[in-house]
Amino acid sequence: MAIINVPADQATIQNGINAAANGDTVLVAPGTYIETITIDKSITLVSSGGPLVTIIDPPAVEYYLVSIEASNVVLNGFTITNPDYVGTADASGILTQLAGRQSNIRILNCIIHDVGSMTRPSASFGTYGINSGPVDGLEVSNCIIYNIGNADATDSEAVGIFIWGNDNVDSAVNINIHDNTVYNVVNPTNDNSGIRLGGATSDVTISNNTVHSPVKQGIVTSAGMIGPVSITHNTVDGATLYGLLLRSPFPQTVEYNTITNNGTGIYISPTSSAPTINYNNIYGNTVGLNNQSAFSVNALNNWWGSAAGPNTPGADSIIGVSPVAFFPWLLQPFAPTFRGIRFWQ
Repeated sequence: MAIINVPADQATIQNGINAAANGDTVLVAPGTYIETITIDKSITLVSSGGPLVTIIDPPAVEYYLVSIEASNVVLNGFTITNPDYVGTADASGILTQLAGRQSNIRILNCIIHDVGSMTRPSASFGTYGINSGPVDGLEVSNCIIYNIGNADATDSEAVGIFIWGNDNVDSAVNINIHDNTVYNVVNPTNDNSGIRLGGATSDVTISNNTVHSPVKQGIVTSAGMIGPVSITHNTVDGATLYGLLLRSPFPQTVEYNTITNNGTGIYISPTSSAPTINYNNIYGNTVGLNNQSAFSVNALNNWWGSAAGPNTPGADSIIGVSPVAFFPWLLQPFAPTFRGIRFWQ
């Protein structure tokens, strides 16, 4: 397995990838690289100096900045941005799936920001920090994603990390999204979110992430999911609509999160099964939990902002159409363990 150095061995990152064989490493020196990247081999693409000094900033006409089109790929340690793009396409910092369903993709230690101009009035499907389609085995870790948006008030969206599949076969499964920070995800509609799971997704872990304002929806699951999701040890702060929007008919485990200063802390939609919601700090929201599903919900042992429990002065409220079991509750907030963002290991 060879190491190809950029720019010492090859002048551009793409030339380095083109020269590589499966299993090779393309090692990129600090600098700003004015190019789009297509990773169509099973390689490791890594910077030697980390994302603060290794920047991929393609020409203004480009809207897919890094496209991963192979299995067994590691992308590690880049800033990825293109604030000058003003076109109408679905701009994406990192895109997977153009070459079919991949497996074993790792996106680590990246900064993804300003993916297209935030003032674009027409943005096709939307704007995405990471836009990942059908895959079996995906890790997104220790990334910072911000300034993801557009000004399209019609049918567009903005999402920091978006994971989706097409159907039960062409699905997105075995997903691990952890230790990322996502913020400033905006557009004029209500359809913007920090981390979103689309249809045909299953076996997802979302842990130790921070999503904070401005954003309208913090972490979102889909009515089209095909399997379970675990949402643990995250902090969602300042989402104007929902901290967590739970819509999946499959098991949803929500534990050890801090959900604060949102419109509704946790919204359980009519499409949702009954999630398990335990040992969370849910406080300072306009509404703590709104259960619009047809199921009774287990929400035991949460902190609601007061030792007197929910629906009391100084505490978050619980509303909805179906019962929520909340006794016993925590008498004080739990102390979350947060590992934080680290750019280099």
